[in-house]
Amino acid sequence: RFLLGRTLQASGEYDEAIRAYKTNLETRIPGSRHIKAVEGLIPMARCYIAKGPEFFGEAEKILHDVTNDQEGITPGSELYRQALFGLGRLYHSQGKWRQARRVLTEAVQRDPGKPVAASAADPQGYRWRYVRATQSQYYIADSYQHSAREMTAAAMEADVLRRRQLRAQAKAQLERAAALHAEVIDLFEALGGDLDATEQAFRRCSYFALGDCMFELGRYPEALERYEKAVFLYQRRPEALGGLIAIYNCHIALGRLGEAQASMERAEELRKYVKYADGDLPEVQTAPVAWNRWLEAVAYLNPEISDEE
Repeated sequence: RFLLGRTLQASGEYDEAIRAYKTNLETRIPGSRHIKAVEGLIPMARCYIAKGPEFFGEAEKILHDVTNDQEGITPGSELYRQALFGLGRLYHSQGKWRQARRVLTEAVQRDPGKPVAASAADPQGYRWRYVRATQSQYYIADSYQHSAREMTAAAMEADVLRRRQLRAQAKAQLERAAALHAEVIDLFEALGGDLDATEQAFRRCSYFALGDCMFELGRYPEALERYEKAVFLYQRRPEALGGLIAIYNCHIALGRLGEAQASMERAEELRKYVKYADGDLPEVQTAPVAWNRWLEAVAYLNPEISDEE
């Protein structure tokens, strides 16, 4: 039944897979559940997640039960750790930033893995667990960023005292996010240059997110330094265009209109050479239209750096 559930799940037949997993849980041998029935809890939760946001509640309940010893699973087991990582990711996808940080932090502390080269013998799966923990660090950092932005938005409508409190909290959250993104970069680079596409994507996102944190903190020279490094490293990637526009915004904030214009010219030139991969997210693949509209509008919206009034 467990293998049937996995096969159905791999085929995208999630309802049938869930039914197989549930049937396994209902079958007791004698007086207790078989280990393969319990192992089906994590993939069952993933089936619910794959079915869409309206089923996230079902997945959350399963993962929460696993991490609260509802199924006799001990905190030292791999199933427990898988449930922690899954629950933290689920909280992140739901915008439950505080819960995501709490659960993922515990998950990383319990199972950080070890930086093992992809080609090395790794029977205990240290590298895979290390990558899982590092990706979770990224989600923790991203959760801090989102929390900071929500606080900044709330400060706009708060009274003077509350506004100061919220801005101070947002600043602390952004500083924590920046530190974690820098750590994610170091953790991935500890693996050397042999990263798969997903690992490269997480590292790339942290490079640009670190610049975003500095920008939102108002530390524009530091943001420029981070963005310039990210653009240099990923100059043939679509994200580099976003980095150049961020560089433009930094120069505008610093009153450097000539440098801002130069960054736009770099973006115009870079547009010709950016490559899009089949594995890119849909929003990345459709980005060229947005970049074209943005670049065409910049001069009109900023007459100080335009040839025309």
